[in-house]
Amino acid sequence: MKQRPDGTDHTARILIVDDELRNRQLLELMLAPEGFHLQTAATGEDALAIIAQQPPDLLLLDVMMPGMDGYEVAARIKANHATESIPVIMITALDDRNAKMLGLNAGAEDFLSKPVDRAELCLRVRNLLRLKAYGAYQLRFKDEFLSHVSHELRSPLTAIKQFTTILLGGLAGELNAEQREYQEIVLKNIRQLQSMIDDLLEVTRLETGKLTVEPESVSVANCVIDTFNTLQVTARAKGVTLSYEVPSDLPSANADPTRLRQILIILLENAIKFTPEGGAVRVEARLAGDSQSLLFEVSDTGCGMDPAITERIFERHFQVTERIQSSRKGLGLGLYICKELVTRQGGKIWVECQTVAGCTFSFTLPLFSLNHSIAPLLKNSRWPSESIALVMVETCFPDSWPSADSQEAWSYEARSVLQRCLLPDLDVLLPTSSDAGGERFFVAAFADERGASVLANRIRQQFELLPRLKQTGLTLSVSYNMLDPFLPHAGASTDDIVTSMAMNLEASIKSQTQPEAVYHE
Repeated sequence: MKQRPDGTDHTARILIVDDELRNRQLLELMLAPEGFHLQTAATGEDALAIIAQQPPDLLLLDVMMPGMDGYEVAARIKANHATESIPVIMITALDDRNAKMLGLNAGAEDFLSKPVDRAELCLRVRNLLRLKAYGAYQLRFKDEFLSHVSHELRSPLTAIKQFTTILLGGLAGELNAEQREYQEIVLKNIRQLQSMIDDLLEVTRLETGKLTVEPESVSVANCVIDTFNTLQVTARAKGVTLSYEVPSDLPSANADPTRLRQILIILLENAIKFTPEGGAVRVEARLAGDSQSLLFEVSDTGCGMDPAITERIFERHFQVTERIQSSRKGLGLGLYICKELVTRQGGKIWVECQTVAGCTFSFTLPLFSLNHSIAPLLKNSRWPSESIALVMVETCFPDSWPSADSQEAWSYEARSVLQRCLLPDLDVLLPTSSDAGGERFFVAAFADERGASVLANRIRQQFELLPRLKQTGLTLSVSYNMLDPFLPHAGASTDDIVTSMAMNLEASIKSQTQPEAVYHE
């Protein structure tokens, strides 16, 4: 059943949050005849826990509560991308302008004053649910429309590009200088249109929650060098010097490698586009001042911009007039996409510019830490099991990977298969090790030898079902190594226990990648 703009296709779930039992019961009594699915919470903390598990369609939120008040609950909900669209009605005995302003600042959509009138309550709830459903309907319609339009546009654009390439290649006869110039203009505009379509689809995926971000341990040097190689030809064609600097001992980032490359490509393409011939563009990566994150900088010697507008540069569709006079206009979506991708990976992005001395775009990403990966499995200072195994899945290509894209596609597919094989309370997927010949995936499994063997067999069976494994000639090896039982020292802190386990796993990973390592097949 399709969702309609005038309602939902399911029973709306409403969460009532109030520290007074009588108030919760009264609101339940008022709303029960409307047929809603009702839940209650007595504290802000309980409400956030319920929302994290299953977000409701609407929140009725008391303002004055001990501990976390309604303003803080609302602010946290609206600050989370996964819950920001939940309508919030704040219920308060305070009937003053300041209280409502605080609620609006926290993100509330509506207010009700105590004592609550049943007719008014039901009317406001229905109106907000209708608006929420209509917004969801519009998003889905927009997504479907843009997907359809993009497909319809891509087909003729691809054909035009192919024929233009044929003409420029001289396969249909030699072109004179003027004809070649015109065909190159056509090709340039085709590429611009393709880029605009890609940006539209990317923004749609961002706004409809379909764009995935899967952080893992990422080599910053590999991402920077790949991006540098991708855009080196573009920079040379414009007469711009492109360079990079990454320390050899730079730690790994906790990031999605595909999204990190996407961010770097957008920033570098912009820098090259707005840098005149003879200028320079540089990308640098280093440890940030807080030693807890990585700092990336993309600088250019272009025309710069007014520092007063740098706060708006990441807004959707915003364009700087001064910078587009010397280049073609786009949709103003690239930097908006960058901000969304950086933010969703736990980082921040900003720009520093001078009017005539170029710009430096900077962003941060968190460092990868094995501690963060395994810490959720520690409950009450105890691991799920005293026995732990390190499972290694190794895939090798007969010669070398045909392309970086094919290796990236395989890595994504392999990690997806592994995640489906793991039990969230017992297993955790660790960093990947890759080289020109293949990739190694590691899993920490809290299980005895029998459990480790079962997991290894399950992984092997799931991989052998993949068509890509057979089509590409990849070889597969699944093995496991039992670690020594881990018993924390009495009185050890949670951080110490996690750190010790992380060090144990890291040592085992290093030993398993050595030629003399012994495996259980």
